[in-house]
Amino acid sequence: MRHITTYGGQSADILSELLTSARFSAEPLQRRGQTDIGFPVWASKKLVVTPSLSVVHVSNFATDVGFVLAVRVIHGGDKAVPYYGVRAGALHQSPHEGKALTDYLVGGTFGGECSLQDHFSVGVEAQVNVVFSDEHSYLFGNPYGTNINTAAAVMAYLLFLSAVE
Repeated sequence: MRHITTYGGQSADILSELLTSARFSAEPLQRRGQTDIGFPVWASKKLVVTPSLSVVHVSNFATDVGFVLAVRVIHGGDKAVPYYGVRAGALHQSPHEGKALTDYLVGGTFGGECSLQDHFSVGVEAQVNVVFSDEHSYLFGNPYGTNINTAAAVMAYLLFLSAVE
């Protein structure tokens, strides 16, 4: 764990976590888990495009908005399917004082998803992401730098439409 100073002299503990699970949260400010809302779209039986959105508001500090677009290629299986994919996105932070910041990310994924019922599935995913930080961003502890991070994600999907035939 590394201690850094952020906007207005406030401090935060920085953990080595990924984009989808890292945000400043409360007093004292800490990074911790976060939930994104994803909308998987089955483009074909083998291709899934998932835009996701996250919003985190911390009173008297900042509001973060994240958008990530992930593309997964499905391999075999019926109920349990392995996949690999790519993802790209942006994290925008609007502090209550100071300049707004945007960090960008690109990365690769590998994981699996299991359909428990026709309209409900769960999955796990390993990620490797490259993050390009804003010149004043401490989200990944490396302002105006490039970071390579690993992460894991656990997902649950409630599917409203049937898969592509």
